Amino acid sequence: PKFLPAAVLASLLARNPWHTAMVRASMTGVLLADLLARTRQPSGFTLIGHSLGARVIYYALAALQTKQRQIVRDVHLLGGAVGCGDAKEWHAVTSAVSGHVFNYFSENDAVLKYAYRAGSGLTSIPIGIQPIGAACEQVLDIDVSGLVSEHTAYKARLSEIFSRAKVRRSKVTSPDTCPSSGGSR
Repeated sequence: PKFLPAAVLASLLARNPWHTAMVRASMTGVLLADLLARTRQPSGFTLIGHSLGARVIYYALAALQTKQRQIVRDVHLLGGAVGCGDAKEWHAVTSAVSGHVFNYFSENDAVLKYAYRAGSGLTSIPIGIQPIGAACEQVLDIDVSGLVSEHTAYKARLSEIFSRAKVRRSKVTSPDTCPSSGGSR
């Protein structure tokens, strides 16, 4: 039968620990959004996440995009285990952010190249190994391949990585939101 390969793939994904962790991170993102929405922080929140933590943040932003006010100031995604998706998805998610979304990626990240791809059924490429490329002024893709040799190397090089963000941010002329997102909310 034609449906057999799809059924086998679904069975393999259900037993894949990386896939399970990805699903749980997505659910955690919705919970984080609820917590942030109920917490008052006048200056906004800066969210920082590595690997599946970046996935948690992505899904939190997706849930927060429906809110009337932007409560997230800046986002730093390091070695993100979330798919690049399409530009429309990233434009929508960034509408929940008043500042910038920094995507730090390394082409040297074998965990994301292989484990993430296997966990997503080979249907998605993670932002942790390539630019998001959303053509959006808010999204700043920063290649840290020269600093980060593997998935677990981000923490040891954090100050150097964030200094690259400062340099990159100073080149940005305006923190306006994406043109297609309808401006700030």
